[in-house]
Amino acid sequence: MCQLQKKDITEVEGVWCVSITDDGSNQHIKALASKRLIPIHHQLLNIGFIEYCLKTTSKNEDMIFPELTIRNDRYGHAPSKWFGRVKSE
Repeated sequence: MCQLQKKDITEVEGVWCVSITDDGSNQHIKALASKRLIPIHHQLLNIGFIEYCLKTTSKNEDMIFPELTIRNDRYGHAPSKWFGRVKSE
């Protein structure tokens, strides 16, 4: 999720989805079978996820979460380390 780009949020037949691919710059997947289209949960829609994504568009940034930086060739490195520490507490 850390590597999501604006192009990865798409509406398909009236349903908002996240497209998981390795098509974008610095995007990685573990296996070819990992490519998929995932409907966005209604709770995320209710709290304004789409509006957030549209808002970031006006900043001319590709990333959904532009505050994340690449480390060890991945956007998720630092968040993964943080989550590992939090869940073990």
